[in-house]
Amino acid sequence: MTLQSSGLTIESLSGHTLAEKSTLLSPDFSIASHPEVSFIIVVNPFNGPGNDAVPDSNYTREIARLTALENVRLLGYVHITYTRRNLAEVLRDITTYSNWASLSGIPGLKVDGVFVDESPNAYEPAAEIYLRKIHAKVKGSSGLGPANMAPLTTLWAQIVHNPGSVADPAFLALADVTVIFEDTLDVFHTRQAAKLFDGIGERPQLACIIHSLPVDTCAEELQTVVSRCSEFAGRIFVTPHGHYADLGPCWADFVEAVAAAPAIKQ
Repeated sequence: MTLQSSGLTIESLSGHTLAEKSTLLSPDFSIASHPEVSFIIVVNPFNGPGNDAVPDSNYTREIARLTALENVRLLGYVHITYTRRNLAEVLRDITTYSNWASLSGIPGLKVDGVFVDESPNAYEPAAEIYLRKIHAKVKGSSGLGPANMAPLTTLWAQIVHNPGSVADPAFLALADVTVIFEDTLDVFHTRQAAKLFDGIGERPQLACIIHSLPVDTCAEELQTVVSRCSEFAGRIFVTPHGHYADLGPCWADFVEAVAAAPAIKQ
């Protein structure tokens, strides 16, 4: 198996920007030209799968193109509002994603798992029960996962939690990957200096998202940021934006930095 670095692309297929996302497959956006880097791409048609049983033609076209790439895994976006969202609605979203391929008759129209946004970090028994039900639903859905639930390698993730901060160990155990940081670079430096990321868990199971990076950040600075993140996280995403609907002008440099970071090698 080829050793691969792990990048994490958040909501790169979302809303009105989808029509431009065919460039994801071009060498300029580095996915096809960096087979040694694994990409987790979050699909978010409408704050989740939306109300339709299958996505529109734009999503159908681009998702099928992305799933054809061996170094890409797609996750369906699901928000849970820190477990305050009705659980039945969350499970229904997961079912919708799971049924895409069978209802459309298009094998490539699928996601491999879910990105659980706004997940909790502080332990509560009710929150653990809530997350366990999501875990059971995803792992038991035959329409999710590479080759319909074939064994996952450490390169991929079927359930990603995003509390955006360090979560309780009981919650870490219910996800393949947990985003333990989602904030600006200044906040990242503060928390890393305070050693808040030390001793949390295994690197492949942890992710770091840094947003609002200065737009004039150069390639060398990106390499430093990726190196610092990779000290504790095996999945990394960096963007100059405060949102995730666009990859930003430094995307190609970021992918180069991930590919060159030896600490991210699995």
